[in-house]
Amino acid sequence: MNAIQVKNVTYNYQQTNALTNLSLDIPENTSCAIIGPSGCGKTTLLHAMAGFLIPTEGKIFFYKERVTKFPKETSILLQDYALFPWKTVFENISLGLKIKKKSKMEIQERTITLLNELDLLPLAHKYPNELSGGQKQRVAIGRSLALNPKIMLLDEATSALDAMTKENLQNMLLKVKQNRKMTLVQVTHSIEEAIFLGQKIVIMDAGQIKQEIENPLFGKKELRMQAEFYDMCRTVRLALGNEVVK
Repeated sequence: MNAIQVKNVTYNYQQTNALTNLSLDIPENTSCAIIGPSGCGKTTLLHAMAGFLIPTEGKIFFYKERVTKFPKETSILLQDYALFPWKTVFENISLGLKIKKKSKMEIQERTITLLNELDLLPLAHKYPNELSGGQKQRVAIGRSLALNPKIMLLDEATSALDAMTKENLQNMLLKVKQNRKMTLVQVTHSIEEAIFLGQKIVIMDAGQIKQEIENPLFGKKELRMQAEFYDMCRTVRLALGNEVVK
């Protein structure tokens, strides 16, 4: 069953086609990495999936329900963390549960479970300005997972981090994906990240899908140490053509 269906979507922005007659199916409980040069439409596509933008033509469905606003049972992870600076780590993660009026016991139990899962328990009472970039992004992941979403959207969620922090966060996202039944859709500029986190790699150019590549290496242990990983990097780089992607 497809978790996400994008059907013949066009989106016009200031008389320019940001997306042109684009179609994409993403099966449930899989991960999809969307990659391409700046301005190719990948973030526009993700924002349309999130209901932030309504297609000029075509339709998007999450579990056969048309997306016209932010979809239910979905979370989104942004590059800038979007944490509330006046709330602690615990309070940021538990915010969605409080809004949904869950019981105090459920809020406590779910939040503590996430703090443990994301190695954040020692930081539970710290504020965002006391955290590193990687720690902030882990808090944002925790907040995204608190309501047990079926679908998680990531908009260049690791791009502002240094190389080692980025790899650690990628490892954590892979672990989260493997431990939970969820569909993950990620926009990235990084070929290596697309291969590490994408079962399907969607290459975009000029508002259209240029190629879809199935990734047999997804989830393989010590993947970055394998020669196959760099062979796949070369495959994706060749598919991107002459466009510069980091």
